[in-house]
Amino acid sequence: MNIRVYNTLTRQKEPFQTIEPGKVGMYLCGPTVYAEAHIGHMVGPVIFDTIKRYLVYCGFEVTWVVNITDVDDKLIASSRKRGISMAQVATEMTMDYLANLQALGVTQIDYLPRATDNMDEIVRFIEELIAGGFAYENDGDVFFDV
Repeated sequence: MNIRVYNTLTRQKEPFQTIEPGKVGMYLCGPTVYAEAHIGHMVGPVIFDTIKRYLVYCGFEVTWVVNITDVDDKLIASSRKRGISMAQVATEMTMDYLANLQALGVTQIDYLPRATDNMDEIVRFIEELIAGGFAYENDGDVFFDV
């Protein structure tokens, strides 16, 4: 099937080309799980689920990743306000998010990595950004050097 996509850089429709023939990787930034899911959290997954289904229909092997941010200042504040651990808040709100996705018929996500499961890699990547001059530290925070 001949798929064409709109390239916002060239402002033209162009043939859909994959890096590896027949395979597509999709990434969607998922929620920070400190409160109940809302419609804004659901729009992206519904759209990506539709795109994945179409690409699979067209014969592509598709891998779709949606991250779960389970460490954040808002999550810390929510856990303090509720008097429960950050992990409990994150687990409850992740389950709420997944229940909402299921209610909307979103079933095609392949991986849901949690930030807390990847902290070593995240820290190493940040250190590489700083060492390469792409980011800098200020008062305990790290910023991109733009």
